[in-house]
Amino acid sequence: MAQDSLLRFFDPGKPLRDVIEKLLEACPDTEWRLIIALARCGGLRIPSEALALTWAGIDWAHGRFRVRSPKTEHHEGRVDRQLRARGCQALPGGP
Repeated sequence: MAQDSLLRFFDPGKPLRDVIEKLLEACPDTEWRLIIALARCGGLRIPSEALALTWAGIDWAHGRFRVRSPKTEHHEGRVDRQLRARGCQALPGGP
């Protein structure tokens, strides 16, 4: 039964935009939609990187935000990365 519900999202014959739109529609609230968007557009690891985001990590002036990576923080120079806040073409309403 669980596999049937997964298959309704992951149909290899559908365009990615349609799959993401269907996934977003199934999200229970805005918080979940944001998590999906961060994973899809920003490449964030879920849940570790999404949960590590802070308001202090946002650079409003330059349209960037800092993503701390618990998975790679033990590697030299891999503690965090900067991502541009931009539209995502795979999301409904994106450019």
